[in-house]
Amino acid sequence: MRIVILLVLCGFLSASPGWSQVNLSNGLLSHLPLNGNGNDLSGNGNSVSLSATGVYPTRGITAIPNDALLFNGTLEAGQASFAGSLLNNLNACALSFWFNVSSITNGMSLVGQDNILEAGFYTSPNRIIVFHPTSGSTNYNLNISTNQWVHVAINTSSTGMQVYINGLLAGSQNGNHSLGNNTTPTRLGGNVVNTSNNSFLLGAMDEVRIYNRTLSTDEINVLSAAVGVTINTGNPIASTFCAGANINVPYTVSGTGIQPGNVFTAQLSDPSGSFANPTTIGSLSSTASGNISASLPDNLETGNNYKIRVVASQSPVIGQENTNTLSISNPTEGLSTLSRGRILHYQFNNNTNDSSPSAANATAGGGFSYVNDRFGNANSAIRLNGTNAFVDVPDGTWFNGAYSTSCWVRPEAFGTFARIYDFANGQANDNVLACLTQGTNGRLAAENYVGNVSGV
Repeated sequence: MRIVILLVLCGFLSASPGWSQVNLSNGLLSHLPLNGNGNDLSGNGNSVSLSATGVYPTRGITAIPNDALLFNGTLEAGQASFAGSLLNNLNACALSFWFNVSSITNGMSLVGQDNILEAGFYTSPNRIIVFHPTSGSTNYNLNISTNQWVHVAINTSSTGMQVYINGLLAGSQNGNHSLGNNTTPTRLGGNVVNTSNNSFLLGAMDEVRIYNRTLSTDEINVLSAAVGVTINTGNPIASTFCAGANINVPYTVSGTGIQPGNVFTAQLSDPSGSFANPTTIGSLSSTASGNISASLPDNLETGNNYKIRVVASQSPVIGQENTNTLSISNPTEGLSTLSRGRILHYQFNNNTNDSSPSAANATAGGGFSYVNDRFGNANSAIRLNGTNAFVDVPDGTWFNGAYSTSCWVRPEAFGTFARIYDFANGQANDNVLACLTQGTNGRLAAENYVGNVSGV
């Protein structure tokens, strides 16, 4: 027995767009704030040794004194070196660092390990060059002036390499970019891009991180966020709410760099406090601290560990969560009868799985694709081309006695007896069907057969 579904059906549930969970300690091999020293804060003991001369404390990206390191170029040949070859044999790797230049000088070392993975600054035009044995030297142009902070992130893996400048993808390379090995130390500021001509940085570095995994775009957005910008999400006046209630979300912005056109968005976690799939509850167009008037959705689950955070759009910054958990109750939870007697439920959230107790997962075929649903959520409805596309339910799916069906449809054309669904036991044999149009007249039609005799 088969159900054939034509045209466009929209799912009832969809995933909310939002920022993914960010965990900047996962896979962290070394975190060097460079706060006047080379200490590693990752807990792995991967600190760097500073050369006796040529490296000095300076103001960092937040303009705080002694919060970064200044490298004095070839004058004193300053550099920072790990005890060994930290990048050796990494199947996946990410570098994240801030730098500025005191002079527009060609061929200055930034971060890396000679002949394994190297990043350096070059001129004519001003650019970052990244070297990997698979792709050789690749160029990524940038606009820079002296003493201007720039963020660079580099991902390498067995499938390719991506280079981000100030949070934006500057370019990518295909192929295996896992890292090899040698005996050369991993270094900052000197003897990285060319150990034979002493390519020392005349400029500063801050917040260097090395990972044994690639970074997500959300994580790069956080690491490259507007210089010195942080968003602290305050606690609402109350800590207990009902689903559907209005809520005021205070937030405080520190630092500079939020751009005109920015929108602050308040996001709600799931009941466990996770922001893996946050829910947007309000927004405010602003570049400064303020309060967001938000509304809790009516369909929230009851829970006692909800959290709220505020994110910015220009530049992209994910704010800190509020400190207190929120308790949200839903007095209507459990009162719905929509699950009673339900034998099929296809939401079409990028698949044809059945979320009912029957678990009768279907198969789509022909010219189909997943599209936006009626709320605009991506890949949360299925489009069928009206020619050869179908959704096939497993044989044996049936019902006895009274039944009801519900679906959303967006027609693009009125084909002849275009089925919305058709439960069948062979052509015109115990069919239960609904058509978007009777013939081609655009009028809905439904028909039940007993054997091959129409009962409706």
